[in-house]
Amino acid sequence: MVIKIKKRGIKLESYRSQVFNYGWNLRPNQPQHVILCNFDDLYIYDFSVQDEPEDRHKIENLGRRMVKRQLYIEV
Repeated sequence: MVIKIKKRGIKLESYRSQVFNYGWNLRPNQPQHVILCNFDDLYIYDFSVQDEPEDRHKIENLGRRMVKRQLYIEV
């Protein structure tokens, strides 16, 4: 898994290609999941399925634990 943290207020959409390249450069051990966060929003990418965020969440709306496809994130 790759986790990339950006400054608050940064538009995460503009960093999709950057996180995709991180995963691509790690081949053949490319992680399945990449998380991109700006302290307001959390995007979860599953590059084995698609190159757009599989999930988008507002940090303020997350509970103590979010579970998605056996991916556990402690907040």
